[in-house]
Amino acid sequence: MGYREEFDTLLSNTVIESNMSKEQIKELYIPLIDFAIDNLPDHLYRYRTCSELNIGAFESDSVWAVLPTMFNDAHDSLFYHNTDSILSELRNDLWGDNLVVAWEYINQHNKLPEHFDTFAPDVKESILSQMTSISKEELIEKASHLQFCESDKLEASIEMKRAKEYFRNQAKIACFCGNKYSNLMWAHYADYHKGFLLEYDKQTILKFLQNNSGAKLFPVIYNGKRYNASHHIKWCLSKQICSNMGFDITIPIPDILYFEKTYLHKATEWKEEEEWRLIHHIDSKENGNVYEFKYLVPSAIYYGTRISPINKKILSLFVDKKRIEGHDIKEYDICINEDSERYELISK
Repeated sequence: MGYREEFDTLLSNTVIESNMSKEQIKELYIPLIDFAIDNLPDHLYRYRTCSELNIGAFESDSVWAVLPTMFNDAHDSLFYHNTDSILSELRNDLWGDNLVVAWEYINQHNKLPEHFDTFAPDVKESILSQMTSISKEELIEKASHLQFCESDKLEASIEMKRAKEYFRNQAKIACFCGNKYSNLMWAHYADYHKGFLLEYDKQTILKFLQNNSGAKLFPVIYNGKRYNASHHIKWCLSKQICSNMGFDITIPIPDILYFEKTYLHKATEWKEEEEWRLIHHIDSKENGNVYEFKYLVPSAIYYGTRISPINKKILSLFVDKKRIEGHDIKEYDICINEDSERYELISK
């Protein structure tokens, strides 16, 4: 089993509920960070076209992160959900006898049933207060409006679509690769070998992460299945239903790692990329489609086999400038290995 498969298991088995204490969250999250650091390659790479933006980013030691919707994979950061399963579970949780039984228990014992114990104290207090202030008849009347019909399913589907788009617009991601000799990567991301490649060494990356606590770097998981976010969509719809019934209840998020789990799953046909993702979670005041990670200095630059002399000259001048500033940046030419019977690239 490779480290990506191990990370898949670790990430899948790590569930962090929003009502956990900071200490509990830290205890569960740190193993993910430690695993990523322990398995971080000695070097990661960024394939670049010779655009003004990319050359400017190299000059300023910047790495630009973008929204997942701007990536070339139509499935990128697009989770899976099972609509029928979600609606069935909501029906069992919120409808008819189950809701009435819960009401009767609460009003008889003046406390919540045991299955509410996972909720935070303030949430349980809110539920108890609201369930004891409403009559059984009023509760049944409210619940009667929850009968899911085709129009409800359509509305739920619309809400789920909104949730998907929300997910894809809550982070900006910069992609790194573990292979500098990939013909496919040079063709797809470096303008058919007319671009360049930047190398970042492990120590530089670790120092950057230490100075930027909000940035998270994890390996991408290639397992052929999208992340199943059905439990999170159920949470979204539960909140909406409770609001529609007039209940002001804060329902804990079942797993606050749903963003990372969505962003880090890709189809197996992309495994050639050996991708790592640097993730920046967007705050409420942030605008625009891009985010600038600053002061991440490359250790080397590789020029594509078809790069133009003028672009190579411009980039090399910036290398000279960085050397004057004290950065030891090496320069390499990517070449076809003429002595190999395989389709290999080498650097000189």
